[in-house]
Amino acid sequence: MNTDQILAQYLSDEGEVTSQLAHILQQPRARQLVYKELLARPRPPFHSLLRQLLREEVKYRNARWKGEVEDEDNHFEGIYRCAYLLGGCADPSDTLLLWDAKFINMDVGTSMGAEFFIGAGLPETLAYLGQSSAKDAAEIGEYVRSYFSDADALNWQKDWVEERIADIRSI
Repeated sequence: MNTDQILAQYLSDEGEVTSQLAHILQQPRARQLVYKELLARPRPPFHSLLRQLLREEVKYRNARWKGEVEDEDNHFEGIYRCAYLLGGCADPSDTLLLWDAKFINMDVGTSMGAEFFIGAGLPETLAYLGQSSAKDAAEIGEYVRSYFSDADALNWQKDWVEERIADIRSI
């Protein structure tokens, strides 16, 4: 099944990740190709899929960290690619899922910066976190607020977005 077929199947199944799709998407290369294709598409119809893919990336990074899988093709970057695309769904509640992913190990924790957490927009994300009763919401809010308190942060964000797009296009 090619990437177009994977995405068409997902949409025809009304946003369900069937066992057949789940099996295909366990393959790191298949996920990378999906990310490249999703770069050119509106993300909200694929929100559930991207959330599932982030969970796959977390599993993959954990297995890699433990030495259970080899990664000769730099598929380890998939967690950042997926996190960026997930932000394009503009759902501030995704910050909680991203926050959990950030802390799976030191490598991901140091590389997944505040830029990943404002896909819904900075004011929208901070408002959501300010009203959320999730245990990490206040900490995430402070982390994001602190980073974006720098006057140049929104300019850095624009450069960061261009870097993410270029990275995904390079797949």
